Amino acid sequence: MKPNNQLKIYIGILMVLAFYASWSVIKSYPVANTLGTWFVIGIFVLLRIILGTKSTTIIDNGVEKQYRYTFVISVLAVLSVGPGAALVSMLVAYPVYSVINIVTKKIGRDIGEIFFNYAIQLLSLSGMGTLFVLLGGYAGGVRFPYNTFAILTASAANFFISNLLTIVKMKLKRKESESITQIFKKEYLWLIRYDLWQAIYGVLVYNVFQMTLLQLAGRKAGALGGTGLYQVTNTDVISLLGIITMGFIFYYPLSQRLHSFQTLIKYNKQTQEIKNLYELLQKEYDREVENIENVIVVLAKAIEAKDKYTEGHAQRVSQYAVAIGKKMNLSDQSIKTLEIGGLIHDIGKIGIPEAVLNKPGKLTDEEYEIIKKHPAVGEEICKPLQSLKNILPVIRYHHEKLDGVGYPDGLNAPRIPVEARIVVVADIFDALYSDRPYRGKMPLEKALNILREEKERNHLDGHIVDIFIDIVTTGELAVD
Repeated sequence: MKPNNQLKIYIGILMVLAFYASWSVIKSYPVANTLGTWFVIGIFVLLRIILGTKSTTIIDNGVEKQYRYTFVISVLAVLSVGPGAALVSMLVAYPVYSVINIVTKKIGRDIGEIFFNYAIQLLSLSGMGTLFVLLGGYAGGVRFPYNTFAILTASAANFFISNLLTIVKMKLKRKESESITQIFKKEYLWLIRYDLWQAIYGVLVYNVFQMTLLQLAGRKAGALGGTGLYQVTNTDVISLLGIITMGFIFYYPLSQRLHSFQTLIKYNKQTQEIKNLYELLQKEYDREVENIENVIVVLAKAIEAKDKYTEGHAQRVSQYAVAIGKKMNLSDQSIKTLEIGGLIHDIGKIGIPEAVLNKPGKLTDEEYEIIKKHPAVGEEICKPLQSLKNILPVIRYHHEKLDGVGYPDGLNAPRIPVEARIVVVADIFDALYSDRPYRGKMPLEKALNILREEKERNHLDGHIVDIFIDIVTTGELAVD
């Protein structure tokens, strides 16, 4: 048999059992056909509808779940007018607030789910009311110890009956491989504190007001005549109105406060767990960064080992670039980009033949084209490393010029990142102010003059050139 058919049969059986159980309980504990009785039942129907259309979002282990504070009505109804009247109020109220929730789109239009929940409500309330009486509970009575024990035990039965039947439905619907106990712990254990709160609140409110008002009326509470027929007098109506009015003035706000308090405790706990996880991840990240930076240093040295004339070049470019960036008050992230970008800006030269890199004379056009590929090659080498994502523009664009005559992409000023503009100034200066295979080291003033000329030609960023020359000539940056 298909799972869907099994589920339909299961829900059908539950509906039959629910109406049979309700009929049996109402027959066993009938309600007196008096105006006062039906008036009180009407009040409970109204309250069920009101609370049945309101729900609270509860976050349990990061999952949002909806919870309705309607169980307290069952507790008050059983205590006040007996199991039969409680079931009558449920039989009438559930279809009404279900239709309202469908119309207002608070729940879906799954008829099977609606009938299932109806059956669960009726079966669990039938069991709860029956057990309450069997344990010595008296509806309309103020036998505090007996009634309290009976209603709390019956409430526990209500909780386990409804959730057990729901778990069976889950296993039929989803073919859960987990056991009933595992599903209960994962999906429903969190509900205990909320249902327990409702049961205790209902008991306290009922007993305080019922005891006070019945004593003022000068009558003893209890089932009349021992017939099991629960009658409601005018005094009971006044008493119940007091219970309902005063109780619900505080009930919903207190329920919300309880939920908020529990959520706050859980939130604080989860916040601490997140904080601990963050600190752990931060340590792991720092270790990874340190490893990456070590790799970067190795790569920079590998480049220098291949090109004997550029020993120390990468460190110096990095040093100059960072000094410029700090003078410009760039962000810490940009300073870090300049530091690492300066170290590995020429990493693409790993793919350039040594004969071209170390050629003492002038390069041919073909050789120059090979050299011009190193920014793009360097970007491709570093692209797989996510941690170097911010460095890629420095690697690729450190030979671009503001007027668009640079390489590899011929970008003009607006498209060249500031970090790449800084590194190109540092790179050109160090190339001028150090030995090369085709010439010796230039005098400082000559090297600075060439930077000024490049600025005038609109090849280099004038602001950056001026800052660099200023920190060099004032001794703020040592270049010797």
